[in-house]
Amino acid sequence: MRNPLVVMSVLMLSPLLLAAAERDPDEVCRLVPVHKPAADVAYQPGVDVNGDAVAAADLPSSGGITLPAEIGIDLRIPLADVLGADTPPFLGDAGIDVGQVTVDRQTGALFYNGKRLDAPYAVLCEPAED
Repeated sequence: MRNPLVVMSVLMLSPLLLAAAERDPDEVCRLVPVHKPAADVAYQPGVDVNGDAVAAADLPSSGGITLPAEIGIDLRIPLADVLGADTPPFLGDAGIDVGQVTVDRQTGALFYNGKRLDAPYAVLCEPAED
């Protein structure tokens, strides 16, 4: 099994690595902040473009689930991966907790033990000027 921290690091850096790998030598690339639209331009149920109340178009719900604003993913390394062949059989599926990754569903921000992992930047490549 792969180390979850290594996997998360690769996932976080993959856009930068892909941009570098696919870069045309005649392009100039730079990091730019990701656009974050203001809260008042986002969809708001029950309100029209002018802020006036409108009837909801949703059908009555059938008792669906409500997801939390943040979703936590526990990271655990199996003890057998650390100890290898020396793992005592009585430990079974024991593991080492290495932290938690949290995803904020509204902003898309990614945190590891409360520390932000993802940078709010994107790679922008443009043709080089001659």
